[in-house]
Amino acid sequence: MEESDQIRIAVLKLTDAARLFYNGCPELHEKNVMWQMFKSVFSQRFKDTHTDQRDFVRLQTARQKKNESPQQFADRCCALSQKMMCKTSDQVAWRIHRENAERMLLASFVAGLSYQCRCTFTQGHWWKLPA
Repeated sequence: MEESDQIRIAVLKLTDAARLFYNGCPELHEKNVMWQMFKSVFSQRFKDTHTDQRDFVRLQTARQKKNESPQQFADRCCALSQKMMCKTSDQVAWRIHRENAERMLLASFVAGLSYQCRCTFTQGHWWKLPA
């Protein structure tokens, strides 16, 4: 199948926001547009749009589920905390973000534990993000 055929088929399948986006991009209507470029433009536009704020709120409001063990809840909180981590090559900034994420992780974990687990939680236990 030729690239121009792939593009025509993709255009026919577009709906709603994708159709509006396509209609508003004159560069995608040119005859010399390549499939890779077409695909790249759409991938960039419709990539994951969840914000850091959403991940922060999900961690802050995490609650232990009814049949979830404390370890399972801790693992879930760790995963949420890792999503919040800033992606930077600066080691000092990365360390500061990591320490902040660990503090938020511990606070969210303790606050989200069921009442029964919170009463038996030992103070010497510290949850760390995996390196």
